[in-house]
Amino acid sequence: MICAVYNGMPAFRIKVNGWLHAGYVTVALNGSDYYEVCLLHGTTAVYVNEEVCFDELGDVIDRAIEKGTDENEYKKFCEQQRALLFGGRLT
Repeated sequence: MICAVYNGMPAFRIKVNGWLHAGYVTVALNGSDYYEVCLLHGTTAVYVNEEVCFDELGDVIDRAIEKGTDENEYKKFCEQQRALLFGGRLT
């Protein structure tokens, strides 16, 4: 985790390796006591949400980097990965 200032706001940046996003996620505290979450693609920042409450941070980040919005698609992906892992084909 890296502490930083992002667009004039106190922030932290974490490196992730998710199904939908591999790279960095920046979480910044704005002046309204909400968090802004963005994914970093090289030098480009893509905002996920600009008004996230503290208790929503985990779900918002998980949906952006791993789960997505299609629960069935994510379950199918997990089953495929589980089959590869337990079948000995995934290292």
